[in-house]
Amino acid sequence: MKQATLTLAVLLAATACGGGGDNSDNGDSGGSGNDGADGGAGMPRPREFGIHDTRVQVRPHEQFVLKVPYRPSEGYRWIVRGDKPDPRTATLIDTRAQGFDPDRMGDRGERWYSYRAEKPGRTKLALRECFQCGTSNERVDADHPVKDVTFHITVAN
Repeated sequence: MKQATLTLAVLLAATACGGGGDNSDNGDSGGSGNDGADGGAGMPRPREFGIHDTRVQVRPHEQFVLKVPYRPSEGYRWIVRGDKPDPRTATLIDTRAQGFDPDRMGDRGERWYSYRAEKPGRTKLALRECFQCGTSNERVDADHPVKDVTFHITVAN
């Protein structure tokens, strides 16, 4: 019985100590991302592209993340403006808020759009951030500026 307990403890310790860490931004919003660093499950972490690096070049079947600043507690939202990426070229996997506390007024973080590259081609994702974007309370004026970001995605072998 003691051997089984020891084996279980070793397995739990080994899996809990993986290199996954959190998914928070490490300050690198560049397209070089993390150069295939281990994401904790033996898989390369997706490369990350931010608003200052909107030319995305990836290979088929590669996962990547498009990141934009996020401040929902201030009333700002991101919406897709225009067409979404062609799913034959890039498929949306997940959209999530990252790195902020929604209960803390004024806290900021990032909005992550996770994609998987499919077949070679070109597509784009055009986003707009504005105060209450996409709602009946949307405001665009000097006190509520708009931010537009377009990611140009190229999938090539």
